Amino acid sequence: MHETTVLYSPQQNVIAERKNRTLKEMMNVMLVSSGLPDKCGEAVLTACFILNRIPHKELDQTSYELWKGYVPNLSYL
Repeated sequence: MHETTVLYSPQQNVIAERKNRTLKEMMNVMLVSSGLPDKCGEAVLTACFILNRIPHKELDQTSYELWKGYVPNLSYL
């Protein structure tokens, strides 16, 4: 269902807020568990990379596959 929000107000977009919270929590866990210095940018990029390659629970495809429009052949693994 298409919904509109006020421009530049992510607080009105529940899905975007949830994704931002998930990325921030993943970043914090990675930084705390690794013991590395705070490199927030790299940690957020890594968290985003991981999330985009986890299969969607209803579609059995990753977000990356849905965005690119193809399913890679992983039979060699």
